[in-house]
Order: sequence, then structure tokens, then C-alpha cells
Amino acid sequence: MILSYIILKLKELKLEVNEKTNIYNLKQGVSFLGYRFILRSKKLIIRINNQTKKRIKKKIKNLKIYDKEKLIRVQASYKGYLQNSNCHIKSILY
Repeated sequence: MILSYIILKLKELKLEVNEKTNIYNLKQGVSFLGYRFILRSKKLIIRINNQTKKRIKKKIKNLKIYDKEKLIRVQASYKGYLQNSNCHIKSILY
């Protein structure tokens, strides 16, 4: 119902949606761009997906061994990425 209304409005703007487009209940949680968005007690909780955490930790671990100069730049980059979420940055990066 709502999705069809949104599709109609987008067509008026000469835009279209793809087949993956859907409307989700935030109480169940939605994964997007490596984050997990969940609505709890009228507050939006933004977490990092477990898969993303594993990928970051693996990259940091390898850089500690092989390229300590690049490690500093990568940690700064990930710190900016992780600041948008409700997670403990130090437990992931250091």
C-alpha cells in the first residue's frame, strides 16, 4: 500500500525502484552499508554488522604485522566510519 504510493510518486519524478526495494519494520532491524539499524524504546540503535567487524579486525591484524605506516591511516578511516554507530571503537580498532 505505502510502497505502491511511493513508486507512483517516484514515477512522477521519472525515477524508479529496483526489485530489492521493500519497506521494513525497524523493530526487527535492517542491515544497510555494513550497519544494523534497530528501533528500541523509540531510539534508533546503529550497530556494526558482525561480518563488518570481522573484516575490520582481520585487516587491522594484518596491517599490524606487515605495514605499520598504513595501519595509522586505516585506523583513522575506520574510526570515522565507526563513529556513526553505537559501538565501542577501541574494542574493534586496537
